[in-house]
Amino acid sequence: MLRHNHILSATWILCIASVQTHAECPKPTTTVKNVVLSDEDILKASFPEGSTAKFQCIPGYSRQGSPTVTCQDGQWTPLALKCIIKVCASPGEVANGYYKLPDELVFGVHIEAVCNTGYYIIGSGVRHCTANGWDGREAVCEVVKCGSAPKIQSGTSLSEEKSEYEYGNIVTYICNNGYTLKGSNILTCREDERFHPDPPECIELANVCPKLIIENGQKTGPNPPYKLKSHLTFKCNEGFILSGSADVTCEVDGWTPLPPKCEEIQCFKPQITNGTLTAEAKETYKFKSAVRFKCNPGFTMQGNEEVTCGSNADWSPLPQCKVLLTPSASPPQPPSHTWWIVVLIVVVIISLCVIYVCYRKKCSRKDYVANVVTNPEECDL
Repeated sequence: MLRHNHILSATWILCIASVQTHAECPKPTTTVKNVVLSDEDILKASFPEGSTAKFQCIPGYSRQGSPTVTCQDGQWTPLALKCIIKVCASPGEVANGYYKLPDELVFGVHIEAVCNTGYYIIGSGVRHCTANGWDGREAVCEVVKCGSAPKIQSGTSLSEEKSEYEYGNIVTYICNNGYTLKGSNILTCREDERFHPDPPECIELANVCPKLIIENGQKTGPNPPYKLKSHLTFKCNEGFILSGSADVTCEVDGWTPLPPKCEEIQCFKPQITNGTLTAEAKETYKFKSAVRFKCNPGFTMQGNEEVTCGSNADWSPLPQCKVLLTPSASPPQPPSHTWWIVVLIVVVIISLCVIYVCYRKKCSRKDYVANVVTNPEECDL
């Protein structure tokens, strides 16, 4: 019986050892970001006890720590690998330009070269940060060029004549004798490969400004042809009013300010308070037109009832309609205090007279002499 038990125990131990010897691990996985199983191990079907597997970083990330795990007792040892995003070095400077840079120069970002004004980029100018650094080539900014300078009639350029000019180069012009320059005498090669501003003109001094004719008006001054600084003054015929400046001067660009016009005088419909026109009103009236006003009932007119449209497109003084006053409708007079003064004076006079009479009677009694002797002050008045 004892022997039988030993045999069973030995069999059980061998069975456990056999099971442990043939233990396997599942295909390894990880939750670490930017980490994947190596290309070699991802194709394996089994991972027996004691075998190893390797992980790797995805493109654009650098490895930190051990990438290897080991199968022990059917489980994988902890992964110590971390993957850090790769950083690209500075792309350098751009001659006559600059790079538009993001906050961080890390894998996946792109930069764009921008040229200064007057320069243009050769190629695309865009570069990407890859696992191996910046792709593409360094940016190159080329200077803008203009063709030959424009020529002008009756004038010439003082600058050296060339087949092409670089951005910022200037060309200076002068006119021949007897001509004056209209426009800028300096042209500049700009970023659009053209000269700016437009080329000047050389205008003959003897005939700078055109003839002027003003309808319904007259001008005073020299006769054509008009030279530089010629001066003209305008005035309008009767019934017309000047619109614009009466004085103009011949300048390089023409007459300054623009010549005026003579417009027909028109007065707008006149209106007064508490009154109307005697005839049907119109919106406008011609020069010297006359209209009459009448006041509404209860009002009387002050001023001329007839007004005339004058030379300044305004009416002669307009009349006014005032309220008509009647005796019954006389305006109330302000209160007077004169009669109070009169009454007061009368009362004072009467009082004095009464006092005087009383004293006179008292002093006229038969005992007048005795009173005078014994009490003379009683009759003093």
